[in-house]
Amino acid sequence: MTPCTIGFIGAGHIAGAMIRGMVGSGKVAPEQIGVCDVNPASMERYAKAGHPTFSSIPELMKACPIVVLSVKPQNMGDVLPQVKDGLTPRTILVSVAAGVTAQRIKGVVGECNLILAMPNTPVELGRGAIALGRVEPTTVEQLEQVKALFSTCALVEEIPHEKMPEIIAVNGSSPAFVYRMADIVSKQAAGAGIDEGAALRLFCQTLIGSAEMMLRSGDPAALVAQVATPGGTTEAALAAMDAHGFAESLRAGMELCARRARELNQGK
Repeated sequence: MTPCTIGFIGAGHIAGAMIRGMVGSGKVAPEQIGVCDVNPASMERYAKAGHPTFSSIPELMKACPIVVLSVKPQNMGDVLPQVKDGLTPRTILVSVAAGVTAQRIKGVVGECNLILAMPNTPVELGRGAIALGRVEPTTVEQLEQVKALFSTCALVEEIPHEKMPEIIAVNGSSPAFVYRMADIVSKQAAGAGIDEGAALRLFCQTLIGSAEMMLRSGDPAALVAQVATPGGTTEAALAAMDAHGFAESLRAGMELCARRARELNQGK
């Protein structure tokens, strides 16, 4: 990889997680990742870490063949005209802005090489998941360039770019679902007289092992049946959760997540 392989417009939480994940992999050097952000303190921090920093979006785009749009959806209206000014035929745009469609981006910048992406914060640890959606006329080869970079810190899966609002609940927002569950479980354990830290560690390790079993099996429902023996404690717990609308609430949350993504695209 050549210097300034990739640049980030916006250096907030998810951009920072991706940058730290790529650098932490040892496969991408700090000098290969450029940054442009409106926050001077953020720019100074990245400069000290060895990243090239740029005072303007067009300047970054001239230096970086792959450019990640990592600003809030509400700020896209201000950023896209500047992106248009810096766009070159070689540029590959990657948008991680939740809900912002290819149509909206191209409506401002014009025809371009574009990939929509949905990462999650575990990319910081090199254990993340990133969904990518290729938008014509972006080539498969250009998609592979982006995959190669993102694969240094995440599992990468390709989906139709039109399904980005629906995928957010699967791997973008879902870490928060897991964190909420862990918080409830550990506090419930503490209320029963169990050390909260010990409960959290046990639950987290259980999540890690359960995830590995699901990846190997590919059949979560079958794994549920293996644990929930008839008349046992797990079956009783699942019955109580179902009675309180566990499945319905999760489905409703996923649907509202996608709906909110579409609203953000409309500037709401």
